[in-house]
Amino acid sequence: MEIQLKLKGRTEPEDKDLISKVLVYGREFGSHNSDGAGHLVRTTCSSEFCSLEFTSALIAGAVEATIISVEVIQSRWPKNLGIRVVSGTAGTDEDFILLDARDGRFRVDLADGLIRHSRHIVCVEQDGGLKLSVEAYKRNGDIYEGSAVTVLPPKRFSASLGICKLNFCTVRFTVAWSCLANVGDLKSHGI
Repeated sequence: MEIQLKLKGRTEPEDKDLISKVLVYGREFGSHNSDGAGHLVRTTCSSEFCSLEFTSALIAGAVEATIISVEVIQSRWPKNLGIRVVSGTAGTDEDFILLDARDGRFRVDLADGLIRHSRHIVCVEQDGGLKLSVEAYKRNGDIYEGSAVTVLPPKRFSASLGICKLNFCTVRFTVAWSCLANVGDLKSHGI
């Protein structure tokens, strides 16, 4: 995995390299870095300006879940509440944050109910499940309410709808599924 993190200047010569590194799985992402929870491995890249932590897991028979939309479909999201949208997989005990706006600066688009999330793709075990949830936060950062977790069984293709209910609204997830090519498939096609 190649990492190039830059601070953009007004012109290209003013750009500042923050981190430029290549991580090799099995060396920087080796089993010696495993925390034992669902075969997660972690590594950190640092410079004098910043640090990035990477978490990875080997997933056999993975499919790709693309979270196309997250929208309030019943009632409205209160203006005074922050929001956190979380995904996860059945095989790892790790949350993948799709949106973290607990400070309340982010608001759901009141015209169409769409929740603009910043991350969209999660890999899911083919025999596992995609976990989705929504949390509401007070402005001071305390949790106001969390939704029930909905778990979607993975598909090799097509789409799924998931519903999370809170006391004040209902949120719908639209997820598209696609099969990831494995090494055997690529070799059989001469790639």
